[in-house]
Amino acid sequence: IPEEGLTDSSKAAHDCPPPAVLFKTTGGLEICVDPKGMWMQKALGILKKRFEER
Repeated sequence: IPEEGLTDSSKAAHDCPPPAVLFKTTGGLEICVDPKGMWMQKALGILKKRFEER
């Protein structure tokens, strides 16, 4: 999933196996991601920067 397609992130809901981070996409999908993954860290950084620019 390209980082541009992400709209939000949060602590994992009950639907995700712990530990996980929940990402929401522009298409309305919710994806559970391992919080230790390099992709996840990069994606969180992009979302943080995007929200700071608002």
